[in-house]
Amino acid sequence: MSDDDSNMIDEYQLISPIATGSTTQVWEVQEGGPGGRTLAMKLMLANVPDKAAAKATLRMEAAVGKTLDHPNIIRNEKLVIGRDHSYLLMEYFRAVNVKLQIKGEPAALQSRIAKYIEGTCQAMAHLHQKGWIHRDFKPENVLMNRAGEVKLIDFSLAMHPPGALSKLMGGGGVKVIQGTRMYLAPETILKRAPSFQTDMYSYGVTLFEIVTGGKMPFQGSTPQELLQKHIAMEPPMASSLNPNVTPEMDRVIQRLMAKKPQNRYKDFQEINSELRRIRIFKEDVVPKALDNEKLSEEARIMETLGEVQVDSRADVLRQQMIRDNPELGARHTAELERRKQAKAKKAAAAQAPQPRPGSPPPAAQRPQSQGGPPPQNFPPGMLPPGVMPQNPYAPSPYGPPGNFAPNAYPPGMTPAAMAPPGMVPTGMMPPGSVPPGMLPPGVMPPGGMPQPGIPPQGPPRPAPPGFPAQMPRPAGSAAPIPNAPPAGPPMPPQNPPLAGRPPQSMPPKPPGPGQMPPRSNAPHPTAQRSGSSDDDLEVMTELPDVI
Repeated sequence: MSDDDSNMIDEYQLISPIATGSTTQVWEVQEGGPGGRTLAMKLMLANVPDKAAAKATLRMEAAVGKTLDHPNIIRNEKLVIGRDHSYLLMEYFRAVNVKLQIKGEPAALQSRIAKYIEGTCQAMAHLHQKGWIHRDFKPENVLMNRAGEVKLIDFSLAMHPPGALSKLMGGGGVKVIQGTRMYLAPETILKRAPSFQTDMYSYGVTLFEIVTGGKMPFQGSTPQELLQKHIAMEPPMASSLNPNVTPEMDRVIQRLMAKKPQNRYKDFQEINSELRRIRIFKEDVVPKALDNEKLSEEARIMETLGEVQVDSRADVLRQQMIRDNPELGARHTAELERRKQAKAKKAAAAQAPQPRPGSPPPAAQRPQSQGGPPPQNFPPGMLPPGVMPQNPYAPSPYGPPGNFAPNAYPPGMTPAAMAPPGMVPTGMMPPGSVPPGMLPPGVMPPGGMPQPGIPPQGPPRPAPPGFPAQMPRPAGSAAPIPNAPPAGPPMPPQNPPLAGRPPQSMPPKPPGPGQMPPRSNAPHPTAQRSGSSDDDLEVMTELPDVI
């Protein structure tokens, strides 16, 4: 059997699916194969559990359609009930249902709301005149094209209103609640007899949804809560969700959604007349310019990159436009790559270690003096050439008298006790002596080149506060040492080390309240990082995910 035969049901060729329900699927078909009439086929699914009930529903819809003849109601062609296939052939109307328009183009639908009201009111009025209650009026069951032509569809739940005798005998009610919960009238939920006003309640919910751009009058976390609100809660004003809605339109919707059927309108002709007299919106709703429709579609495609598309038709359209427009495809690829890099930078910035409070900033963020060489890092305990240490016993400017300076030794430890074996601590050198590894001023090393550690020669530096500018030069001594401490015997250690125990280094005491932490020239762990890079910059905020 060929592929064409597999796509044939009787003499009708299946073209593409339009919609799928619980028991049926609507197809676009061609009569007699290619070149024939285009029709819509409501085909019963093969795996329906209760085929007898599904066939009965098709028969009921066909029976209702035979009695209807109106330009705003879809026309039935033929009903076929067979062993292999059961289907209902209908007029094919190329348009999107109103529910999809509310989700995709609410402003465009609002701009055509007058045509929507005219077409639906005329269709419902004709249906009621023929003695049928629709019982499932909702946006999914209304088709409307861009020209404003309207078609009412799906009469599978239609029924005649119960007669006077049935009401008198206490009958006429429904045993099972049928319909869509969002649009059910209170009397339907309470399983009371339906009336023509039952369709008016569902019509009012639909108008509320259109003028508010997709908002529903009632919502609930459970089906029971939603149904209870339909029964007991008054609907909100549509203008509270869309200030552009007029008070007159609020009153019409409130009357359509009255809890008691007798408080609603008499018929749909009265509804249509009322809506013609009032102004629905305070300001006219202007949809997007039609001449920029293609450009707007391309912009929407670029905005929805990387999103999960729930509309397969929109996703196919996007792929087709990318194939037809190489420039749009290149922009599509470039935008995806840019978003990928931005996400990678954002993730790297979030995982980078953060500096601890109080630690020196990285070298890349430390301020540098203009006009001079960049600062250098020295190992712990070493000072730059030509810089003398502070007096460890001077009062600290960071605390009350008695506190040691930032580089002071811990209480109970002397410079001699802190110095390594064989080394004399800085600041304890006798007058005229030179620290190990240093040459006297004016003496050049072999080769005539300065060596590391020799202080540069030049004019004397200013002495720190509390020290004489120039020490007296004893007779026969070498050149004076700038900023040397006063001559005299070294200060005795306050707490000499115990006999027989080698000197030990004590950890520095943490600063007390009001004191500054000890200053250290040790390089910070993050000082090896280079200057500012793209990783330090804030990642561009991603486009919002818009469908």
